[in-house]
Amino acid sequence: MRTRLFGEYAHTIDKKKRMFLPAKIRDGIGENIIMIKSLSAKCIALYPESEWEKFEEKLESIPDVSGSDVVRRIYSSLAEVQTDPQGRILIPQNLCDYAELEKNVVVIGAGKHAEIWSDVNRGVQAEKENSPELLALIRELGF
Repeated sequence: MRTRLFGEYAHTIDKKKRMFLPAKIRDGIGENIIMIKSLSAKCIALYPESEWEKFEEKLESIPDVSGSDVVRRIYSSLAEVQTDPQGRILIPQNLCDYAELEKNVVVIGAGKHAEIWSDVNRGVQAEKENSPELLALIRELGF
């Protein structure tokens, strides 16, 4: 089964750092969710366990000498979470700090993974996504 996560959903984080995960994201991502600092933006990336395992296979192919810093960078920010009976996930404090998550957040589907953004950072990113250069590239792809 191919993972396809999509959509944009506004939510809030409570004082205990719990957040309701949208049903469409929750259904597509599965029970075990790998949560990690995004390597490309100030957000948290959420991976289905099956997609994360593919990434780990690539990671394990890096020679120890050149890969040790990479491994530390990735695994030091990783958390494995599950939804509670109400469909919420608990976001670790270090990940909230990294992504500047406070109360209002935006969850987006990004194909094979999902992302959790602060509403402010998502607004800035959305502006970048509407740049003339990016829109021209999308048109080149035939959309």
